[in-house]
Amino acid sequence: MSKKIAPIKKFVYEVLVDSENLCNLKSQIDWLEKEISAGQRIVIYGRRNTGKTSLLRNVIIPSFRKNNKNAVILFADLMGVQEYKDILQRIRIAFEEAVSQTYPTQTYVKSLAKTFGKLRPTLTANPTTGEIRISLGVSSDSNEVDLEVIMKELSNLHNKGRCLFVLDEFQDITEVKSSQARLRNALQQLPSDLPVVVLGSKKHLLSRIFAFPKAPLASWGKDLEIPTLEDLEYQETYLSYVNERFSYRDLYLEKKDLSFLLNLAQNIPECANIICDTIFRVRRESGRITEKDIRDAFVDSIEVRRGRFEERLKLYRETERTLLVAIAKHEPVSMPKGKGFLSYVPSLSPSTVFNLIHQLDNEAEIYLTKQGYMIADPFLAEYLRRYR
Repeated sequence: MSKKIAPIKKFVYEVLVDSENLCNLKSQIDWLEKEISAGQRIVIYGRRNTGKTSLLRNVIIPSFRKNNKNAVILFADLMGVQEYKDILQRIRIAFEEAVSQTYPTQTYVKSLAKTFGKLRPTLTANPTTGEIRISLGVSSDSNEVDLEVIMKELSNLHNKGRCLFVLDEFQDITEVKSSQARLRNALQQLPSDLPVVVLGSKKHLLSRIFAFPKAPLASWGKDLEIPTLEDLEYQETYLSYVNERFSYRDLYLEKKDLSFLLNLAQNIPECANIICDTIFRVRRESGRITEKDIRDAFVDSIEVRRGRFEERLKLYRETERTLLVAIAKHEPVSMPKGKGFLSYVPSLSPSTVFNLIHQLDNEAEIYLTKQGYMIADPFLAEYLRRYR
């Protein structure tokens, strides 16, 4: 009988990452599982591509489901919401998906009809997959009453078993007038032991929601920051992670060269994985991975995305492109309104720079680090330095 060969472990990126590829988040996982079990409210924040959504989707939620029979898990993504009805629709669809997974029965649909009054919940089957789905029959112009009744039903379900309510990219509600107060009122209707988790990638916007004293959600929940690879302990684990994968090609990365890699990747795990995967696929000789290998892989990663970046920049005005190029070429920019930086953008007035910094920060094109503003995507930053 032939021996079964284990599959090669790959560098994972541009998809939700499974638990095996979430390096060194054990303390965060342990803390989250404990707090969620206790029914706490939690705010998770961190840069994009650091694994926040993957952590919830592929580790915390499966664990919660395993420990709670018939758990109802409502996961709504609020990225890009522009009106309050957008928020309602996302939550409504998430509710339909959650109850369809746990209670896909006609008996439950009948009980929903009592909760939702005028609405007519229905049970349908996907003709292709046969999957059963519950629909609330809510119109696209639904109002805040719909959210109130969803919270009421979620509370009822939690009293029967356990529920978990997750809202991803929560900071985008700052673009929707009165949404914070309305969501606060809705969340206050939930049982005190029903865990609620919100996630966000724009720290400055989250601070307006949870740190500003007069904000409706001020001081709501406990904070958890997902670290980048700037964390030294995280680096040790990540070095073991990459070398385990490189070993399939008889390659290895030394600690001193890891620092060079992480500097190029701005300590973002997904960006570092993309560079490592390029090395893994392109490098032909075995042995130590050098700075040249890393630099070449970094450039290759930019070249395959060059057309994408060119199209992306066409969406911006000339003033925005001018500022992005200047930041890329002089990052980190600690004083964007200072004379030094303004000399690099003579066509822009100080007030224009101020307004554009605010706009690009909100759009996550730039990111404020401890050292100053940087282009959020390391590959886009290098593209701008090379070709603009």
